Amino acid sequence: MPTNNGKPAPSDEWYTSAQLVQGLAGHYADGAFSLDAAATAASGKAPRFYDAETDARIQDWHHDAAGGAVWCNPPYSNTAGFLEKAATTAQQGATVVCLIPARTDTAYWHDLVLAKAAEVLLVGDRITLTRPDGSGAAGA
Repeated sequence: MPTNNGKPAPSDEWYTSAQLVQGLAGHYADGAFSLDAAATAASGKAPRFYDAETDARIQDWHHDAAGGAVWCNPPYSNTAGFLEKAATTAQQGATVVCLIPARTDTAYWHDLVLAKAAEVLLVGDRITLTRPDGSGAAGA
């Protein structure tokens, strides 16, 4: 396991609440997402999902979504990589909804979000994410 000064590296595994995903799916995806591009068997928010072993960045999201919309709460350690794939998939005609922190001082925010996103929704409050065991809270 990678370490950070002798301590276990922080995990990228944070789950999005079903309520938030359902609300976004109702607005952007005709009620349900077809593909979750960054999930585990326990956290998937769509019938199809990619996990860490699948490596979503090399998959064909547009094809695998089968005409539906893609949900992606990417690992924050590789937000830019997932946003690049999301932008490519959107250019192919798919709807892709990503939950990312509003890090407006980053290159990915300017090069991928502002330059390529069809829409950006900023949420006033922090969004609560949970660990697989239900503990913790991270704000997106």
